[in-house]
Amino acid sequence: SEQPKDVSACADASVELLVSASGAGLKYQWRRNGAVINGATTSKYSIAALNAMTAGSYDCVVTGSCNPSATSRPAIVAISSATAITKQPVGTTVEEGKPLTLTVTASGSALRYQWSKNGAPITDATSAEYKVPAVTLGDAGAYSCAITGGCGNIVSAEASVIVTPSTSVFEDAEVGSLWAQLLGPTPSDEYTVVRISMDQFLPATAIISDAQGRIISTVSLGVIGGGASDFRIPLTRCVSGLHSIQISAGSQRAYVKIMVR
Repeated sequence: SEQPKDVSACADASVELLVSASGAGLKYQWRRNGAVINGATTSKYSIAALNAMTAGSYDCVVTGSCNPSATSRPAIVAISSATAITKQPVGTTVEEGKPLTLTVTASGSALRYQWSKNGAPITDATSAEYKVPAVTLGDAGAYSCAITGGCGNIVSAEASVIVTPSTSVFEDAEVGSLWAQLLGPTPSDEYTVVRISMDQFLPATAIISDAQGRIISTVSLGVIGGGASDFRIPLTRCVSGLHSIQISAGSQRAYVKIMVR
């Protein structure tokens, strides 16, 4: 009156098959792939650990006081795929203000995703793709994705994201404009000279960051405005590599890139 049901479970999981029949003097015999299973002579058959040797097609032959015997429908017992990563996320270098997309590909059942940056979970980053429409220097870091599935959990390899400063050398504000031009030397070691111009008179600072967006030092430039002036920016705290210098005056920003040797 009740047929055994198909089952899909993780490797080494326990599985139970059940058949229900009516009649007098009932006897049961379970079979796997048509072969009699010794000792499997009740209405319930349990598999202690699902593996390649126990997966297959199961049915049950039921006999009673009255002929003929009845054979249940075959129930397919299958091993669900373990959670696995088939394509790791790939590190990339992206220019500030440009979009960023990281992707992980996984196999398994009931997959769920959680992206992290530098080991900390990212809010709402719960799909196979992680996207940032316009990156900032603060988006640089090591990204990974934890994947939870019906048959196990796994964490991807880390993908290193490097954000380089924008190639724009000036940015207009609502009132007045600020621009900056690198004069050199380039590559630099102890210092570099930046030409800065702005119409308004405002206090300004130079913020030096490395390629990962970490602020190395902040230099006060005093009040600037009324034309172009050259400023000597110290680089003694910088290590070799690409750096950015952000010139800030009020709400306005300008950027230059500098290679430090």
